[in-house]
Amino acid sequence: MSRALSQLAIALIFASFSLPAAADEVSSLRGKLRSSTDSDYRMNLVRDLADCAETVEGSASKVAYGLGTVLLDKDVTVAAEAARLFRRDALRPYAADHLAKALVKHALKHKSLVKSQEKNYATLDRLMDQQELATIDDLQDLLTTLNQFLEAALVVSEKTYRSTALIEAISDSLVLFPEDDSVTSLKKAFRKITGYSPVSAVPVMEALVELGARSGVKTVVKKLGDYSYKQDQRERRDFFELDLDIDWVDWGERFHEALSELALSIDPDLEIPKHGKKTPEFWSEWWKENEENLPTSPKLWKKAGEADDEEDDDEDEDDE
Repeated sequence: MSRALSQLAIALIFASFSLPAAADEVSSLRGKLRSSTDSDYRMNLVRDLADCAETVEGSASKVAYGLGTVLLDKDVTVAAEAARLFRRDALRPYAADHLAKALVKHALKHKSLVKSQEKNYATLDRLMDQQELATIDDLQDLLTTLNQFLEAALVVSEKTYRSTALIEAISDSLVLFPEDDSVTSLKKAFRKITGYSPVSAVPVMEALVELGARSGVKTVVKKLGDYSYKQDQRERRDFFELDLDIDWVDWGERFHEALSELALSIDPDLEIPKHGKKTPEFWSEWWKENEENLPTSPKLWKKAGEADDEEDDDEDEDDE
């Protein structure tokens, strides 16, 4: 009996040391994240921090708070990794709240990058016009200015691209949490981003449509009403004249593709026209006829999808 008590005492002693040490590990990683500026090193720290939620007992909420802070990091590449790490099982209870808050804040930050990029395109267009009219004496100075400007413009474009990738990572993660709050936050971010750049809102739009909640899909269809195929074709032509190594995104077409997938999941026999001038009109009419087919909550849409998958599995088993 005394031997058993001795073993228990030893176990309790070790436990008393291990718990503070484990908690110290989480705090240490968060401290290193705050003090370091090296992107690769911080990426590894974020992954180590997420591991603690599974290896350090009782640390999940503290780890989630740390990752939530990283979601707002200036290094958007590291922030995007934090968004993906929130998909781990141990962190799922805390994920939706942190992701939702970060998405809305980044929607506001992204605006300044988009506006800077638009100014750069306008300046580039003006410099190219000047180049065509320049004399031989002025041409060398103009080319030097143009090259310097292009270097600066590419930096802004890269930042904008990374910021968009972060918005996409957060949106994709929120899809895994079919909660009403997720839809509310996505709608809020969607409205903010489409106010200055519908193209940048494509990842948020895709998340709203995938969640399948009635209010989210309604928000997407309503925004599509502002789309002009003719205007997009004109802007596309002007954009390609700048001869930039950047892909053009037709946001109306991306909306059309996402809604098509949703509509076909409701009615596989639905005839959907090719994207073009009548895209907004088609989806407006579709919405009037199918609004009631969409659930008010994303939870119900997920359950409906799971039920369909089970039916498909049963049919496959019957065929066998």
